[in-house]
Amino acid sequence: MTCGGFPDSGGPTSDDCYCTFDVHKSDRLGPGSGTHPSRSRSDPTHRGKRPATVPHVITVEPLQATLGATVRGVRLAALGNDEWALVHAAFLEHAVLVFPEQHLSGDEQAAFGSRFGRFERLTGANEGLTPITNRLKDGTLRPEDDPVMHILKGNEGWHTDSSYMPLAAKASMLSAHIVPAEGGHT
Repeated sequence: MTCGGFPDSGGPTSDDCYCTFDVHKSDRLGPGSGTHPSRSRSDPTHRGKRPATVPHVITVEPLQATLGATVRGVRLAALGNDEWALVHAAFLEHAVLVFPEQHLSGDEQAAFGSRFGRFERLTGANEGLTPITNRLKDGTLRPEDDPVMHILKGNEGWHTDSSYMPLAAKASMLSAHIVPAEGGHT
């Protein structure tokens, strides 16, 4: 069984696969392989040698929903090309990806977003990220009668960004800075 185009390396054997990928930061993954061929533990020339870099595991676990997956074991602020290939494969497979505990700056989020392609420029907005928040610059909540709050409340119903455009957006990125202890499902 494969998940995201890569072999499942040890999760459940059902259709709800749980993928793990061993990634050596300086290695290029071999096709159809979860680990670089030169790092194979069965390779007698590898025995007794320690890899030049410490591997880590990227996991892609499907959400308990119609679509989407949680991705762990990757640092989006320092995403290498091999890790990007795995993230992109997971995006193509699951359509919605959740990356917990990333705490990206605006520049880091923009750099990650640019991996997917060019940003759409909204009318009247700066190039790149467009903050949409219920907080003022001083950190306090906007009052209920604030014009921005009216727009945010109007968006509480489901919508898809740019679906009305001649060329729809490939993806939207959301970053939650304060997450409720319970509820908050979107």
